[in-house]
Amino acid sequence: MKMPQNKKIILSLIIGFQIVVSLLIYSSCRHETDVSKIRKVCFKTEVMPIIISNCTTTGCHGESAADGKDLRTYEGMKDLIKAGDPYKSELYTAIIKPFGNRMPPSSHSPLNIEQRNTLFVWIRQGADTTSCSTTTITCDTNQYSYSSTIGPMVQTYCSGCHGATNPSFGLKLLSESDVKAIAANGLLEKVIFQLNNMPLMPPSGTALSDCQKTQIKKWIKTIPPIVTTDSICFTNDILPIYVSNCTLSGCHNATSHVEGYNLSSYSSIMKGIVAGNANASKFYTTLFSSAEEPMPPSPHSPLTTLQKNTIKTWINQGAKNSTCTSNCDTSLFTFSGTVNSIIQNSCVGCHSGTNPSFGIKLQTYSEIKTVADNGTLVQVLYALNNKPQMPPSSALIDCKKTQIKKWVVAGSPNN
Repeated sequence: MKMPQNKKIILSLIIGFQIVVSLLIYSSCRHETDVSKIRKVCFKTEVMPIIISNCTTTGCHGESAADGKDLRTYEGMKDLIKAGDPYKSELYTAIIKPFGNRMPPSSHSPLNIEQRNTLFVWIRQGADTTSCSTTTITCDTNQYSYSSTIGPMVQTYCSGCHGATNPSFGLKLLSESDVKAIAANGLLEKVIFQLNNMPLMPPSGTALSDCQKTQIKKWIKTIPPIVTTDSICFTNDILPIYVSNCTLSGCHNATSHVEGYNLSSYSSIMKGIVAGNANASKFYTTLFSSAEEPMPPSPHSPLTTLQKNTIKTWINQGAKNSTCTSNCDTSLFTFSGTVNSIIQNSCVGCHSGTNPSFGIKLQTYSEIKTVADNGTLVQVLYALNNKPQMPPSSALIDCKKTQIKKWVVAGSPNN
């Protein structure tokens, strides 16, 4: 159906009017600010973090910039700056455009007013490559409220990568509640201080100053930690799953360490874990058949839904290196409630598929009952009669051995 001619004219007039108004607004925003009484803006700690966080993310103006504009250094951005005149500096005009090729693009969060003003003043002052030792910038570790200190810091250093669309590691850091969430689960402090083999954040040479880190640490202490009543223990519940299913011969063990991964310890497993966010953790997402390279690979058996959920819960609870022997009760030793889950987590990785270790499968009740009734199960758990200890690289705790032994003594029932 064709639009009537008079409506086309009206629509064209409206669009034209909007363009004219936008141009008037854009041109009227040229403020000739007197910056002589404003302290010198520090390039290293005030300007560079804004550019790094908002302009050099993957696919933009970083190492692989399609347009050749690598903004990771002053040398890379100097051709976009006319010292003393922000309005003739592409670095500034690109961020204040009311339409067109505004930067950052619409898929990312725009710079806030404080960030735009910082760039404006820096260029008006001459766009020098100042370091903080030559400026009057101060940092007070006694100032750490979210609104005046932490929030602006996160905006400057973090929100560019952790914005609204496709945020890095799946973590959005746009609101106070977003930041409080990773403060409560311990992730924020870990990346700021690079603890537990976590990557240092912010990256790319824009690490926070010691004073800023102290401000964040003090603020974190005001946030109540996440408390859970169903905590999962790494040593008892998580490590056996990875060791049994991922450290087989020719896989991710200390000898072969395929792709550089040795998943037999907490520190090595954490290289693929983002504490607090299972969906951003490589060593969780690859456990699904929908992954590009699902693990464990065929013909090995995939992890059960319970095992994957256990790993997910552990990660979302903070991925702590915990041991909770109190979770094990030797008075509980039914097959369905206790024994089968131990076997699934600690043994099935090797004893399943088309080529099970020693030709022994332990995937079903009947297969497990066979090695229980002929004495093999207890012998390998305790390394009796010259039998090799099983599991080989991650022996069960005494409580779990006792649970299995009591079940075998009771006749290995399918209860």
